[in-house]
Amino acid sequence: MLHGPTATECLRRLEAGELSAVELCEATLAQIETADRELNAVAALGGEAVLAAAAEADAARRVGSRAPLLGLPVTVKDTIAVFGGEYPAGSFYVLTSWVKAHPVESEKLAEAMVRTLQWIHSHSAEEIMAKMPKEFTASDPAIYLTSLKNMIPTFSTTGLMDPKGADAVLAVFSDFVPEIKNAKIDVKTTYTDEFVKKAHAKLGIEP
Repeated sequence: MLHGPTATECLRRLEAGELSAVELCEATLAQIETADRELNAVAALGGEAVLAAAAEADAARRVGSRAPLLGLPVTVKDTIAVFGGEYPAGSFYVLTSWVKAHPVESEKLAEAMVRTLQWIHSHSAEEIMAKMPKEFTASDPAIYLTSLKNMIPTFSTTGLMDPKGADAVLAVFSDFVPEIKNAKIDVKTTYTDEFVKKAHAKLGIEP
């Protein structure tokens, strides 16, 4: 069993600048390495890639990012156990008024996202890396490639929002943003799969 502060406490300390994602990641990796000798519960650890991702999280915080769970080390198993499904970490964020005023543009954005996801899942990590800007990969190509291989399975294959994932995002934000916690939010009204489904139909993707 791993010992230490709770995930909520770690997030609070990350937010307050009392702890860096790299420091948290190093401590977590050390505990896993010790405990897993007996438990044998982690199939793939990817230490260097995880530390690289933690450094990216620290850099994102320094420029003002406040994405939920940013810098918190979790496994895919942890995410499913806690939230009941995968946690959506990226999407197009736009005002409802903009979507209503720009349906054509919204449809094109969704189609571009679906095409990108389809391309990611039909190419190797090496092929994807070859398309990335050199400033992304030049500092340490080996670590970047390892990180990319670990990340590819986390990308959606469809682009559709998992309702459990949307519920999880609302739950996390409610813990840290008082305005959201005190608001009566119907999470189903905060996202739409309409344009993704249109893209599926256009591209011949089976639902």
